[in-house]
Amino acid sequence: MEKSERTKSLQKKNFILSFFHYLFLFGPLLVFVIIGYTTGTSGQKITLTLSMVTAIVLALISLLVSVSHKAGLHRTILWILIVGVMHCL
Repeated sequence: MEKSERTKSLQKKNFILSFFHYLFLFGPLLVFVIIGYTTGTSGQKITLTLSMVTAIVLALISLLVSVSHKAGLHRTILWILIVGVMHCL
């Protein structure tokens, strides 16, 4: 069955927005971890490791929820939590 132009357009937009979703989800985590490990002392590296484990757990929960459910309240709440953890880091 042939897809309509509207369906193709929406699928393309969905792909682009999904790409940005995962980029903004994991991008700051990777950047701040690299910066922290290159410039931090040994105590800061231990703290960063513990914070990184927490952030990874929250990111994986968000990933699982966003895959298993459609975009909505679940994704929004987890985004707020992840942004808060990243801000604290």
